[in-house]
Amino acid sequence: MKRFEVVLRTHTLVAAGRRYTRGQFLESHDYIPGSVFRGAVAGDILRHCPDRTPGKESCDIPDCPALASDGRCLFPDIFLGENAFVFTSLYPYVPDRLLGPMPLTVRTCKHCPGSETAVAQDHAGSRLPLGEIPHGIWDTLVDTYRLQREGPYPTGEATRCVRLCRHDGCNADAIAPPEHHLAMHWDPESGGNWVEPVRLTLMRQTRVAINRRRWAAEDQMLYSVVGMGGEQELAGGVLVPDGADDEAAEALDRALSEHPYADDPLLLGGGVSRGLGHCSLDTFPFDAGTQDELELRLKGFAERIEAPDDELHFSVTLLDHAILADPQTGSPVVGLSPEVLTRRLRDFVSDHELPIIQAGPTWHAAQVVSGWNATWGLPKWSALATVGGSAAVFAATSLTEQQRDSLTHALYLLELQGIGARRTEGFGQVAVCHPIHWEELAP
Repeated sequence: MKRFEVVLRTHTLVAAGRRYTRGQFLESHDYIPGSVFRGAVAGDILRHCPDRTPGKESCDIPDCPALASDGRCLFPDIFLGENAFVFTSLYPYVPDRLLGPMPLTVRTCKHCPGSETAVAQDHAGSRLPLGEIPHGIWDTLVDTYRLQREGPYPTGEATRCVRLCRHDGCNADAIAPPEHHLAMHWDPESGGNWVEPVRLTLMRQTRVAINRRRWAAEDQMLYSVVGMGGEQELAGGVLVPDGADDEAAEALDRALSEHPYADDPLLLGGGVSRGLGHCSLDTFPFDAGTQDELELRLKGFAERIEAPDDELHFSVTLLDHAILADPQTGSPVVGLSPEVLTRRLRDFVSDHELPIIQAGPTWHAAQVVSGWNATWGLPKWSALATVGGSAAVFAATSLTEQQRDSLTHALYLLELQGIGARRTEGFGQVAVCHPIHWEELAP
């Protein structure tokens, strides 16, 4: 599977995936959802298509950005069909770092939150009083899994790391970090990783409402738009399936890279007719990862929890919201379960090659997701989704060598193709044995 790494730079206020609240305030996400990114790219191709009727078998317009060498229109190959491209969400960009939503298993001190290493290296300004040092950021997935395996009344250091601050002399509660996104850094001096919470700067613009009858400013009517401020960078990717047309991938690469801000900005989000949502893009080829890298992560996770050789323990972390359904009833479910995971893995390997997967601890939250279809001028159907950052631990015991190989290969394909519905919009992206869960983290 091919992948384009996309770095997007905002130049004006961007209201991405905005939602209406009480009063005259229009709020925005602090990241760019994959559905918003996908819709912006599709709309940009249509704006540059002189015919504006994509999907024709034969096109005789030479300036169309989605024109193939044989005269076909490549728009359906990019956005429709079984081999449609996957547009992931865009998160705050830190060069050469692992980015994504903050897992729900991450904790920090209630009284002195934040990363001690980030403040020491001047990567983030401390919001604490003068003289106070953050007590660090740590992950609780492995500790919680150990507690579950030890019995109902465990004691020791694992219990403290889950519920209380792990800093010496501090008995404050452990809470989730206030930031929604993270960047994992590799520190060659200490030989370990450390986590930096990152966030985008949100800005508010207040404007005057327009009277629809007089087409003039309405007296005593103001509204405020909240969005991501200009001159900020976000990063994500576009995944190209193995069965996709190579010429379609080249056409999309050209469409993404030909966006200098001064001449032709990419219009993203709401309010583009009012000067909002002007962005520019840079694309880079990126390796989607190999199965050998997954096997190293599985081995590291097994060593951390001291798993027997005939068992395979692994974690699954959502890198974006996932729209999941019960395999038997089709009703929406929240959280990753063995039934939902097994049903998805059966799409990659046969049923008799898969072992029985057992459930471990899980962390999840729910959120209703929707959207707006600009082509039809109608809202998208609302769905109950499991939020990005949710995680779960699974185990397969008494494995044969063939079952281990089949399960490892299925997990590798799960990382590439995701889980749940509407995956082309970025939903359902996962990471198996995310490094934040099992690698040693500096405070």
